[in-house]
Amino acid sequence: MEIFFTNYHDPLFSVIILFLIVFIISLVSYWWAIYKSKEEKNRIKKFVKKFESNKDILEYKFVVKNENLSLESIILIALLHEKKGDYQKAIDIYLLLLERVKNKEEKEQIFTMLGKLYFKAGFLHRSETTFLESLKSSPRNKEALKYLVVIYEKLKKYEKIPEILNALEELNVDVKKQREYIEALDIISSAKSDYLTKKKKLKILADENETVQRVLFEFITRNEKKIKFKEIENFDFHKLVDIVWLLPKERMVTEGVKKNDSLFEILSARGLSDEAEKSEIFELDVLIKLRNLNYNKADLRFEYICKECKQVFPLFFYRCPNCYSFDSAKMILMIVRKG
Repeated sequence: MEIFFTNYHDPLFSVIILFLIVFIISLVSYWWAIYKSKEEKNRIKKFVKKFESNKDILEYKFVVKNENLSLESIILIALLHEKKGDYQKAIDIYLLLLERVKNKEEKEQIFTMLGKLYFKAGFLHRSETTFLESLKSSPRNKEALKYLVVIYEKLKKYEKIPEILNALEELNVDVKKQREYIEALDIISSAKSDYLTKKKKLKILADENETVQRVLFEFITRNEKKIKFKEIENFDFHKLVDIVWLLPKERMVTEGVKKNDSLFEILSARGLSDEAEKSEIFELDVLIKLRNLNYNKADLRFEYICKECKQVFPLFFYRCPNCYSFDSAKMILMIVRKG
């Protein structure tokens, strides 16, 4: 302290100055906290006012303001309305709850549930606004960040996704595959590049990413009459068996392809090649054996199960339609009688 107060050598004076500084800092921090709290309240009021329906709102105000009802009980009422398909009533309850709750974790919970409900109801822009508002209070809300990626993917706003993925990466979420997948979608949707340029860029991404390999293979099958497997002979076709299986044989050009065991196992199971005598995939192995016995009435059917939520779907998905987990599809092969 002597550096600043060279004329004063009394230790008591230094202590007083120190306490004065601490008091001023505490006072400023206190008033700043009050200011931020008021600002957040006003922001939430504006948010609620923006989306509230006013219809039957008084009934919900009475329920939500009732201090005898716990937060869990009110959320349960909202969930019951949601389950019945009455989304607007559930939304109104969540909006009113936002003005009641004070705890940061509770606000994050309500914002997340409201954002997911808007998403479920198909209001993507409202869902986006809700999750962005949630992140102002809780920047580490993984659920909000995850849904924002899905929303921007559905809206094809791919340019906004890298920033969200960066935030998830900061929270120790592995986003490498997802980042390359989004980049692949962005390449395909670009109006500035022609087909060959897009295909070249996708090949670079597909070298070490099996998800992008599927994106590229689907892209090729949509745009080329003849599929030249030589161009993608390094792919693991066991992960693409459903596409190859359903591809008309007149569209496939396999000449010049080096020994790709997975591809020729599928073709042999279809009866289009004799390159493979067996397969590590049980269903393909059975079909190969049946073909060798001249039995041609067996076929394959495909289903896809989400490794996260265990829901089963008839069509392939990159992102689960139920829980929106990325790269969670597991292909199920089933031998059936050809119809």
